[in-house]
Amino acid sequence: MPTPIIPVQPIGRFAPSPTGELHLGSLTTALASFCHIKSIGGKWLLRIEDTDTERCDQQFTEQILIDLEALGLYWDGDIIYQSERIDIYNDYLHSAASAHLWLSVLA
Repeated sequence: MPTPIIPVQPIGRFAPSPTGELHLGSLTTALASFCHIKSIGGKWLLRIEDTDTERCDQQFTEQILIDLEALGLYWDGDIIYQSERIDIYNDYLHSAASAHLWLSVLA
């Protein structure tokens, strides 16, 4: 018997850096991304690229959220902040480096 195909909901995302106000290029990207993913029944996620601690500012993050909502671009789920995921990335890099070292020893 064939394995049933389980449909997967497509996921799109917009990932602005809060180093200033949204400019026309970013807004165009957000709008295109939102319209495309919603037209195919997908979820639209918002990820804030806030790892540049010297240039990123909370006031810009807040303004980005206000601007997106004012344009009717509502994201699905919680906002993902890259700065809150540093440990995840470091763990992955450590695991990948350890695996590479192990493979190098075996070679």
